[in-house]
Amino acid sequence: MGIRWLYLMVALIAAVVVARSVARADLNYRTEITGVEENELADLLDKVSELKTLKDKPPVSEEALRRRADRDLGRLADAAHSLGYWDAEFSYDINTETDPAKVTVTVDPGPLYHVGSVKVQGTGGQPLPVPTDEKKFPLRPGDPARTAPVVAAETALLAAFGNSGHPFAKVENRRVEIDKGTQTMEVTYTLDPGRLMRFGPPEIKGLERLDPVYVENRIRWQRDEIYDANKVEETRRALIESGLFSTVQITPVVDPDNPEDVRMAIDATERLHRTVGAGLAYNTSQGFGARAFWENRNLFGYAENLRFSAEAGQQLDAFRANFRRPDFLGLAPDVQYEPGFGQHLLGAGSRTTCGPRRQNRVWLARRRFAVAASFRPANLCGRRRIGPPLRLSNGRAARL
Repeated sequence: MGIRWLYLMVALIAAVVVARSVARADLNYRTEITGVEENELADLLDKVSELKTLKDKPPVSEEALRRRADRDLGRLADAAHSLGYWDAEFSYDINTETDPAKVTVTVDPGPLYHVGSVKVQGTGGQPLPVPTDEKKFPLRPGDPARTAPVVAAETALLAAFGNSGHPFAKVENRRVEIDKGTQTMEVTYTLDPGRLMRFGPPEIKGLERLDPVYVENRIRWQRDEIYDANKVEETRRALIESGLFSTVQITPVVDPDNPEDVRMAIDATERLHRTVGAGLAYNTSQGFGARAFWENRNLFGYAENLRFSAEAGQQLDAFRANFRRPDFLGLAPDVQYEPGFGQHLLGAGSRTTCGPRRQNRVWLARRRFAVAASFRPANLCGRRRIGPPLRLSNGRAARL
Protein backbone atom coordinates (compact mmCIF):
# COMPACT_ATOMS: atom_id res chain seq x y z
CA MET A 1 0.00 0.00 0.00
CA GLY A 2 2.80 2.40 0.93
CA ILE A 3 4.64 1.66 -2.31
CA ARG A 4 1.52 2.44 -4.38
CA TRP A 5 1.13 5.81 -2.65
CA LEU A 6 4.79 6.57 -3.33
CA TYR A 7 4.42 5.82 -7.05
CA LEU A 8 1.26 7.95 -7.18
CA MET A 9 2.99 10.96 -5.58
CA VAL A 10 5.95 10.73 -8.00
CA ALA A 11 3.56 10.59 -10.96
CA LEU A 12 1.63 13.64 -9.76
CA ILE A 13 4.81 15.69 -9.22
CA ALA A 14 6.09 14.76 -12.70
CA ALA A 15 2.78 15.76 -14.26
CA VAL A 16 2.86 19.17 -12.53
CA VAL A 17 6.45 19.82 -13.64
CA VAL A 18 5.65 18.92 -17.26
CA ALA A 19 2.50 21.06 -17.23
CA ARG A 20 4.40 24.09 -15.89
CA SER A 21 7.17 23.69 -18.44
CA VAL A 22 4.62 23.59 -21.25
CA ALA A 23 2.79 26.60 -19.84
CA ARG A 24 6.06 28.62 -19.62
CA ALA A 25 7.25 27.85 -23.13
CA ASP A 26 9.15 30.88 -24.48
CA LEU A 27 7.68 32.94 -27.30
CA ASN A 28 10.35 33.28 -29.96
CA TYR A 29 10.10 36.37 -32.17
CA ARG A 30 11.94 38.57 -34.64
CA THR A 31 11.86 42.37 -34.89
CA GLU A 32 11.85 44.67 -37.91
CA ILE A 33 12.12 48.47 -37.66
CA THR A 34 10.66 50.21 -40.71
CA GLY A 35 10.15 53.79 -41.85
CA VAL A 36 13.74 55.00 -41.43
CA GLU A 37 16.55 54.91 -43.98
CA GLU A 38 19.93 53.29 -43.45
CA ASN A 39 21.55 56.19 -41.61
CA GLU A 40 22.78 57.20 -38.17
CA LEU A 41 19.26 57.18 -36.75
CA ALA A 42 18.60 53.63 -37.96
CA ASP A 43 21.86 52.40 -36.43
CA LEU A 44 21.08 54.06 -33.08
CA LEU A 45 17.54 52.61 -32.97
CA ASP A 46 18.94 49.12 -33.53
CA LYS A 47 21.40 49.59 -30.65
CA VAL A 48 18.92 50.89 -28.05
CA SER A 49 15.93 48.69 -28.91
CA GLU A 50 15.31 46.04 -26.25
CA LEU A 51 13.31 44.08 -28.80
CA LYS A 52 16.57 43.77 -30.75
CA THR A 53 19.10 43.43 -27.96
CA LEU A 54 17.05 40.91 -25.95
CA LYS A 55 15.99 38.71 -28.85
CA ASP A 56 18.04 35.82 -27.43
CA LYS A 57 15.96 36.04 -24.22
CA PRO A 58 12.42 35.57 -25.52
CA PRO A 59 9.46 36.37 -23.21
CA VAL A 60 7.21 33.66 -21.86
CA SER A 61 3.98 34.97 -23.42
CA GLU A 62 2.47 37.42 -25.87
CA GLU A 63 1.53 39.70 -23.00
CA ALA A 64 5.16 39.82 -21.82
CA LEU A 65 6.25 40.57 -25.40
CA ARG A 66 3.82 43.52 -25.55
CA ARG A 67 5.20 44.90 -22.30
CA ARG A 68 8.69 44.75 -23.78
CA ALA A 69 7.49 46.56 -26.91
CA ASP A 70 5.76 49.26 -24.83
CA ARG A 71 9.00 49.96 -22.97
CA ASP A 72 10.81 50.12 -26.30
CA LEU A 73 8.68 52.99 -27.60
CA GLY A 74 10.02 55.33 -24.90
CA ARG A 75 13.62 54.25 -25.45
CA LEU A 76 13.34 54.73 -29.21
CA ALA A 77 11.78 58.19 -28.80
CA ASP A 78 14.61 59.31 -26.50
CA ALA A 79 17.15 58.04 -29.05
CA ALA A 80 15.49 59.97 -31.87
CA HIS A 81 15.36 63.16 -29.78
CA SER A 82 19.10 62.85 -29.02
CA LEU A 83 19.82 63.16 -32.75
CA GLY A 84 17.49 66.13 -33.30
CA TYR A 85 14.29 64.38 -34.42
CA TRP A 86 11.98 65.94 -31.85
CA ASP A 87 8.74 65.09 -33.72
CA ALA A 88 9.53 61.38 -34.14
CA GLU A 89 6.61 58.98 -33.57
CA PHE A 90 6.72 55.22 -33.02
CA SER A 91 4.16 52.38 -33.09
CA TYR A 92 4.33 48.60 -33.22
CA ASP A 93 2.36 45.57 -34.34
CA ILE A 94 2.75 41.95 -33.17
CA ASN A 95 1.81 39.00 -35.36
CA THR A 96 1.75 35.69 -33.46
CA GLU A 97 0.37 33.73 -36.42
CA THR A 98 3.88 33.28 -37.80
CA ASP A 99 6.68 31.15 -36.37
CA PRO A 100 8.57 32.85 -34.92
CA ALA A 101 6.27 35.74 -34.04
CA LYS A 102 6.97 39.00 -35.84
CA VAL A 103 7.21 42.45 -34.21
CA THR A 104 7.07 45.37 -36.65
CA VAL A 105 8.09 48.78 -35.30
CA THR A 106 7.02 51.66 -37.53
CA VAL A 107 8.96 54.94 -37.34
CA ASP A 108 7.93 58.39 -38.51
CA PRO A 109 11.10 60.43 -37.81
CA GLY A 110 9.68 63.80 -38.81
CA PRO A 111 11.88 66.80 -39.66
CA LEU A 112 15.38 67.35 -38.29
CA TYR A 113 15.46 70.27 -35.83
CA HIS A 114 18.35 72.73 -35.65
CA VAL A 115 19.88 75.00 -33.01
CA GLY A 116 18.26 78.41 -33.12
CA SER A 117 20.33 80.27 -30.51
CA VAL A 118 22.88 79.70 -27.76
CA LYS A 119 22.98 82.22 -24.90
CA VAL A 120 25.40 82.46 -21.99
CA GLN A 121 24.37 84.74 -19.15
CA GLY A 122 25.33 85.54 -15.58
CA THR A 123 23.22 84.93 -12.52
CA GLY A 124 21.68 88.38 -12.93
CA GLY A 125 20.67 87.74 -16.54
CA GLN A 126 23.47 89.84 -18.03
CA PRO A 127 25.25 88.39 -21.11
CA LEU A 128 28.64 86.82 -20.41
CA PRO A 129 31.43 86.87 -23.00
CA VAL A 130 32.72 83.36 -23.60
CA PRO A 131 36.56 83.23 -23.43
CA THR A 132 36.96 80.64 -26.17
CA ASP A 133 37.12 80.32 -29.95
CA GLU A 134 33.55 80.18 -31.26
CA LYS A 135 34.66 77.89 -34.10
CA LYS A 136 35.75 75.28 -31.54
CA PHE A 137 32.62 75.60 -29.41
CA PRO A 138 30.64 72.33 -29.68
CA LEU A 139 27.21 74.02 -30.00
CA ARG A 140 26.49 76.71 -32.58
CA PRO A 141 23.34 78.09 -34.25
CA GLY A 142 22.45 76.09 -37.32
CA ASP A 143 23.79 72.79 -35.99
CA PRO A 144 21.44 69.80 -35.67
CA ALA A 145 19.53 70.05 -32.38
CA ARG A 146 21.23 67.09 -30.68
CA THR A 147 21.45 66.58 -26.94
CA ALA A 148 25.10 65.49 -26.65
CA PRO A 149 26.53 68.85 -27.83
CA VAL A 150 24.33 70.63 -25.26
CA VAL A 151 26.09 68.77 -22.45
CA ALA A 152 29.50 69.09 -24.13
CA ALA A 153 29.03 72.85 -24.46
CA GLU A 154 28.44 73.14 -20.71
CA THR A 155 31.72 71.33 -20.04
CA ALA A 156 33.50 73.52 -22.60
CA LEU A 157 32.21 76.69 -20.92
CA LEU A 158 33.56 75.65 -17.52
CA ALA A 159 36.89 74.73 -19.10
CA ALA A 160 37.10 78.07 -20.94
CA PHE A 161 36.52 80.06 -17.77
CA GLY A 162 38.93 77.79 -15.86
CA ASN A 163 41.65 78.50 -18.43
CA SER A 164 41.18 82.27 -18.08
CA GLY A 165 41.41 82.82 -14.33
CA HIS A 166 38.13 81.45 -12.94
CA PRO A 167 38.86 78.15 -11.13
CA PHE A 168 35.51 78.09 -9.31
CA ALA A 169 33.15 78.79 -12.22
CA LYS A 170 29.92 76.77 -12.07
CA VAL A 171 26.74 76.35 -14.11
CA GLU A 172 23.70 77.50 -12.16
CA ASN A 173 21.11 76.50 -14.76
CA ARG A 174 20.72 75.07 -18.25
CA ARG A 175 17.47 75.71 -20.08
CA VAL A 176 16.58 73.97 -23.36
CA GLU A 177 13.43 74.99 -25.24
CA ILE A 178 12.05 73.18 -28.29
CA ASP A 179 10.04 75.39 -30.65
CA LYS A 180 7.69 73.18 -32.69
CA GLY A 181 6.66 76.07 -34.93
CA THR A 182 10.16 77.00 -36.10
CA GLN A 183 11.57 73.49 -35.56
CA THR A 184 14.48 74.92 -33.57
CA MET A 185 16.12 74.44 -30.17
CA GLU A 186 16.98 77.43 -27.97
CA VAL A 187 19.67 76.85 -25.30
CA THR A 188 20.46 79.21 -22.41
CA TYR A 189 23.26 78.65 -19.88
CA THR A 190 23.34 80.58 -16.61
CA LEU A 191 26.84 80.68 -15.10
CA ASP A 192 28.49 82.03 -12.01
CA PRO A 193 32.12 82.53 -13.15
CA GLY A 194 33.39 83.59 -9.73
CA ARG A 195 36.12 86.18 -9.26
CA LEU A 196 39.32 86.42 -11.29
CA MET A 197 42.10 84.69 -9.36
CA ARG A 198 45.87 84.17 -9.52
CA PHE A 199 48.11 81.27 -8.62
CA GLY A 200 49.12 81.26 -4.97
CA PRO A 201 51.68 79.09 -3.17
CA PRO A 202 51.66 75.31 -3.71
CA GLU A 203 50.92 72.98 -0.83
CA ILE A 204 52.54 69.57 -1.42
CA LYS A 205 51.20 66.58 0.50
CA GLY A 206 51.58 62.80 0.44
CA LEU A 207 55.33 62.53 -0.13
CA GLU A 208 57.23 59.92 1.87
CA ARG A 209 60.85 59.80 0.62
CA LEU A 210 60.85 62.19 -2.31
CA ASP A 211 62.20 65.72 -1.90
CA PRO A 212 59.35 68.28 -2.36
CA VAL A 213 61.74 70.42 -4.44
CA TYR A 214 61.48 67.78 -7.19
CA VAL A 215 57.73 68.41 -7.39
CA GLU A 216 58.17 72.19 -7.23
CA ASN A 217 60.59 72.12 -10.18
CA ARG A 218 57.88 70.49 -12.33
CA ILE A 219 55.19 73.04 -11.66
CA ARG A 220 54.23 74.70 -14.93
CA TRP A 221 52.75 77.89 -13.51
CA GLN A 222 54.32 80.94 -11.87
CA ARG A 223 53.32 82.57 -8.61
CA ASP A 224 50.89 85.51 -9.08
CA GLU A 225 50.16 84.40 -12.65
CA ILE A 226 46.47 84.37 -13.70
CA TYR A 227 45.00 80.93 -13.00
CA ASP A 228 45.07 78.58 -15.99
CA ALA A 229 43.61 75.08 -15.72
CA ASN A 230 45.70 73.96 -18.71
CA LYS A 231 48.91 74.57 -16.75
CA VAL A 232 47.50 72.65 -13.81
CA GLU A 233 46.85 69.65 -16.06
CA GLU A 234 50.32 69.95 -17.61
CA THR A 235 51.84 69.81 -14.13
CA ARG A 236 49.79 66.78 -13.16
CA ARG A 237 50.76 65.00 -16.39
CA ALA A 238 54.47 65.78 -15.88
CA LEU A 239 54.39 64.27 -12.39
CA ILE A 240 52.56 61.13 -13.53
CA GLU A 241 54.91 60.63 -16.49
CA SER A 242 57.90 60.71 -14.15
CA GLY A 243 56.96 57.19 -13.07
CA LEU A 244 57.33 58.08 -9.37
CA PHE A 245 53.66 58.47 -8.50
CA SER A 246 50.61 56.24 -8.70
CA THR A 247 48.14 59.13 -8.31
CA VAL A 248 48.44 62.91 -8.46
CA GLN A 249 45.60 65.30 -7.63
CA ILE A 250 45.92 69.07 -7.91
CA THR A 251 43.05 71.04 -6.39
CA PRO A 252 42.60 74.83 -6.21
CA VAL A 253 41.69 75.93 -2.69
CA VAL A 254 40.45 79.33 -1.55
CA ASP A 255 43.00 81.18 0.56
CA PRO A 256 41.11 83.20 3.24
CA ASP A 257 44.17 85.36 3.91
CA ASN A 258 44.59 86.23 0.21
CA PRO A 259 41.14 86.32 -1.46
CA GLU A 260 42.61 87.04 -4.90
CA ASP A 261 45.01 84.07 -4.76
CA VAL A 262 44.19 80.39 -5.02
CA ARG A 263 46.31 77.97 -3.04
CA MET A 264 47.24 74.88 -5.07
CA ALA A 265 46.98 71.63 -3.07
CA ILE A 266 49.14 68.93 -4.70
CA ASP A 267 48.38 65.51 -3.24
CA ALA A 268 50.73 62.87 -4.66
CA THR A 269 50.96 59.17 -3.79
CA GLU A 270 54.38 57.65 -4.38
CA ARG A 271 54.80 54.35 -6.20
CA LEU A 272 57.14 51.62 -5.05
CA HIS A 273 60.55 52.83 -6.18
CA ARG A 274 62.22 49.44 -6.66
CA THR A 275 61.55 47.10 -9.56
CA VAL A 276 62.98 43.68 -10.39
CA GLY A 277 62.42 41.86 -13.66
CA ALA A 278 63.62 38.82 -15.56
CA GLY A 279 62.79 37.01 -18.77
CA LEU A 280 63.78 34.32 -21.23
CA ALA A 281 64.02 34.63 -25.01
CA TYR A 282 64.78 32.54 -28.07
CA ASN A 283 65.32 33.33 -31.72
CA THR A 284 66.65 31.29 -34.61
CA SER A 285 69.73 33.47 -35.21
CA GLN A 286 71.06 33.87 -31.65
CA GLY A 287 69.52 30.92 -29.83
CA PHE A 288 68.46 31.04 -26.19
CA GLY A 289 69.01 34.05 -23.95
CA ALA A 290 68.10 35.46 -20.57
CA ARG A 291 67.71 38.99 -19.27
CA ALA A 292 67.35 40.47 -15.79
CA PHE A 293 67.33 43.95 -14.30
CA TRP A 294 67.04 45.80 -10.98
CA GLU A 295 66.00 49.43 -10.74
CA ASN A 296 65.59 52.06 -8.04
CA ARG A 297 63.82 55.22 -9.22
CA ASN A 298 64.45 57.27 -6.06
CA LEU A 299 67.87 56.30 -4.76
CA PHE A 300 68.74 59.34 -2.61
CA GLY A 301 65.37 61.08 -2.37
CA TYR A 302 65.51 63.26 -5.50
CA ALA A 303 64.35 60.79 -8.16
CA GLU A 304 67.87 59.53 -8.84
CA ASN A 305 67.51 56.48 -11.04
CA LEU A 306 69.93 53.56 -10.73
CA ARG A 307 69.44 50.57 -12.99
CA PHE A 308 71.50 47.39 -13.37
CA SER A 309 70.78 45.04 -16.26
CA ALA A 310 72.40 41.83 -17.42
CA GLU A 311 71.96 39.80 -20.58
CA ALA A 312 73.34 36.35 -21.30
CA GLY A 313 73.00 34.08 -24.30
CA GLN A 314 74.76 31.82 -26.71
CA GLN A 315 76.25 34.75 -28.64
CA LEU A 316 76.03 37.71 -26.25
CA ASP A 317 77.00 38.43 -22.64
CA ALA A 318 76.52 41.97 -21.36
CA PHE A 319 76.20 43.95 -18.15
CA ARG A 320 75.07 47.55 -17.92
CA ALA A 321 74.67 50.07 -15.15
CA ASN A 322 72.81 53.34 -15.61
CA PHE A 323 72.59 56.27 -13.20
CA ARG A 324 70.52 59.36 -13.89
CA ARG A 325 70.27 62.50 -11.74
CA PRO A 326 67.42 64.91 -12.55
CA ASP A 327 67.79 68.69 -12.56
CA PHE A 328 71.57 68.67 -12.72
CA LEU A 329 72.89 72.08 -11.54
CA GLY A 330 69.25 73.19 -11.27
CA LEU A 331 68.92 73.60 -15.04
CA ALA A 332 68.94 70.28 -16.88
CA PRO A 333 66.44 67.47 -16.91
CA ASP A 334 69.14 64.99 -15.99
CA VAL A 335 72.77 63.96 -16.02
CA GLN A 336 73.45 60.38 -16.99
CA TYR A 337 76.39 58.06 -16.33
CA GLU A 338 76.36 54.65 -17.98
CA PRO A 339 79.26 52.19 -17.75
CA GLY A 340 78.95 48.85 -19.46
CA PHE A 341 80.78 45.68 -20.35
CA GLY A 342 79.89 43.15 -23.02
CA GLN A 343 81.20 40.37 -25.21
CA HIS A 344 79.70 39.44 -28.55
CA LEU A 345 80.79 36.15 -30.15
CA LEU A 346 81.48 36.30 -33.89
CA GLY A 347 82.02 32.85 -35.43
CA ALA A 348 85.32 31.35 -34.26
CA GLY A 349 86.59 34.66 -32.83
CA SER A 350 85.15 37.22 -30.43
CA ARG A 351 84.83 40.95 -29.95
CA THR A 352 84.90 42.53 -26.50
CA THR A 353 83.66 46.03 -25.68
CA CYS A 354 83.92 47.76 -22.37
CA GLY A 355 84.02 51.17 -20.76
CA PRO A 356 81.75 53.75 -19.17
CA ARG A 357 79.87 56.32 -21.13
CA ARG A 358 78.99 59.67 -19.60
CA GLN A 359 76.56 62.13 -21.05
CA ASN A 360 75.40 65.44 -19.61
CA ARG A 361 72.60 67.44 -21.16
CA VAL A 362 71.66 70.98 -20.15
CA TRP A 363 68.71 72.98 -21.45
CA LEU A 364 68.57 76.72 -20.86
CA ALA A 365 66.02 79.11 -22.35
CA ARG A 366 65.09 76.69 -25.13
CA ARG A 367 68.73 76.38 -26.30
CA ARG A 368 70.39 73.03 -25.95
CA PHE A 369 73.93 72.58 -24.62
CA ALA A 370 75.54 69.13 -24.48
CA VAL A 371 78.77 67.86 -22.96
CA ALA A 372 79.88 64.30 -23.65
CA ALA A 373 82.97 62.35 -22.68
CA SER A 374 83.92 58.66 -22.46
CA PHE A 375 86.86 56.55 -21.39
CA ARG A 376 87.71 52.87 -21.21
CA PRO A 377 89.24 51.63 -17.94
CA ALA A 378 92.44 49.63 -18.04
CA ASN A 379 91.26 46.90 -15.70
CA LEU A 380 88.70 45.75 -18.26
CA CYS A 381 90.44 46.28 -21.58
CA GLY A 382 94.08 46.11 -20.51
CA ARG A 383 94.70 49.68 -21.60
CA ARG A 384 93.43 53.20 -20.95
CA ARG A 385 92.07 55.17 -23.84
CA ILE A 386 90.55 58.59 -23.92
CA GLY A 387 87.49 58.31 -26.13
CA PRO A 388 85.93 60.81 -28.54
CA PRO A 389 86.98 64.43 -28.05
CA LEU A 390 85.08 66.49 -25.51
CA ARG A 391 82.29 68.32 -27.31
CA LEU A 392 80.44 71.44 -26.28
CA SER A 393 77.61 72.22 -28.66
CA ASN A 394 75.15 75.03 -29.06
CA GLY A 395 73.46 74.29 -32.34
CA ARG A 396 76.74 72.90 -33.79
CA ALA A 397 79.65 70.80 -32.50
CA ALA A 398 82.87 72.45 -31.40
CA ARG A 399 86.09 70.50 -30.91
CA LEU A 400 88.06 71.49 -27.76
